[in-house]
Amino acid sequence: MTEIQIIRTPAGEELVLLTRADYEALLAAKADLERQVAEYDALEDEALARIAEAAKAEAERDGYVPGWLVLGRIRGLTPLQAARENAGLRQAELAAAAGVSQAEYSEIESGAKAGTDDVLARLAARLGVEVRRLRP
Repeated sequence: MTEIQIIRTPAGEELVLLTRADYEALLAAKADLERQVAEYDALEDEALARIAEAAKAEAERDGYVPGWLVLGRIRGLTPLQAARENAGLRQAELAAAAGVSQAEYSEIESGAKAGTDDVLARLAARLGVEVRRLRP
């Protein structure tokens, strides 16, 4: 871009003077950004459709899928995180109920660590859900 000039009108309004080439470059950059946003939106729509299809497949396999789990999946949550948020609990509360540290619970909730069957059973009992609903 070449150097721009700013002109102040008698009313105090600032006007920007730039070359036609710079103006056209700005228009091209705007069009490129709009294209990128449209591509992102299309990818997001595709991802949401895949999530909805996965939830539908699970519903057909299991008979139903709880609404909190479907909404959690759409938001990108793990099943355990969706269940915790649905119950209105903090990680520390659920960790205490499961007999694990908050740090360990956080790893289980994020999927970085698999919870043992015993821990998942205690979590499910505290959340009032089936253990299978907590598994990714």
